[in-house]
Amino acid sequence: MVEANERITDASTGAVAAADPQSTNNIMNMLVRMLEAQTTASAEQNATIRELVASQNRAAEEQRTILNRLVESQNRAAEDQRAANAEQRAAAEEQRTILNRLVESQDRMMMHITNSPRPVVAGPSSRNLQ
Repeated sequence: MVEANERITDASTGAVAAADPQSTNNIMNMLVRMLEAQTTASAEQNATIRELVASQNRAAEEQRTILNRLVESQNRAAEDQRAANAEQRAAAEEQRTILNRLVESQDRMMMHITNSPRPVVAGPSSRNLQ
């Protein structure tokens, strides 16, 4: 084990390993396989991250679509409410106009009644009052 570590150290510093060339070759092959495994794992990680980002982007787009529909719906409801309020104000104004006319008519009728001469009731009771 100590020899393998020394050989790896020697290979990493560029020194030529004087011992077993086959061991050096095996160690280099092992390092290459480790690097390939790391590269594969990194590529898989990157693919997973890309899938996650794409999924999050789709979810965000769906949320935007839903929120836009909600805002549009609320805007339509607010417009409908404003129209209903305007109709209600118009109906209230019409009621006020009708009530004012009724009051004016009643006032005219009362004026007519109070300005009319009182009827004289003939009979014994009217003579007794005088």
